[in-house]
This record gives sequence, structure tokens and C-alpha cells, in this order.
Amino acid sequence: MLHTDPKRIYEKEAGKKFRVLVDGLWPRGPSKHDMKIGIWKREIAASDRLREWYFHKLEKREKFRETCWNELESKRKRFQAIIQQARRKNITLLYSAKDRERNNTNVLRDSILQLANRTQLKT
Repeated sequence: MLHTDPKRIYEKEAGKKFRVLVDGLWPRGPSKHDMKIGIWKREIAASDRLREWYFHKLEKREKFRETCWNELESKRKRFQAIIQQARRKNITLLYSAKDRERNNTNVLRDSILQLANRTQLKT
């Protein structure tokens, strides 16, 4: 069972988890060393065009999830490093958005779990 935990990059974290930044842009303030980031996977972040269109508007949420899911499907081979890490230990998917519920990291987490389950079924 994979355990992926989305968390805002500015929050403190207890325990030793592999930390993966999944934003397309580096967050304001923290350095890579200070945040103890394992890898930065900016290539799997939602596109700038999609992020700017959505801008956390509740009425656009379902369309955002659907479009983000489609974008992620086209990038699924890039998830392999995250899935491999998550099979060895718990990982934290880091994001900088203030809105915990309406950001692409939740869609990304669902995509990673679904892809990992599909991959596991094939082996």
C-alpha cells in the first residue's frame, strides 16, 4: 500500500518521509536545503495555463480536476520515481498553494495511487 501525504511546503513535518515538491514554480522563501526536499518534480505539475485559468475558483473545480487528470495521464511515465519511493517509504507531496483542498496536488496524489495500483496489478 502506498502512502502519499499532500502537505503545504511551509508546514513543519514530523518523522522521516521522502519529500517531493510537485509545483511548477519554486515557492517563495525556502531553500531546497532548508526544506529537506528529496526531489523536485516540476514536470508533473499542472500547466501554467490550467493553473491560471482555475485560480482556485470553486465553480471551476470539477472541470479543473478533469483537465488536470487528462494532463497527468499524458505524463504518467514521469511518476515512476515517486511511485518507487512511495513503495519503500511514506512520501509527502509538497505544494505552496494556500488552499489545501483545491489544488493540483490532490489530483496528482489520486493519479499516483491509481497508476501504482494499475502497475501492481500487471506484475
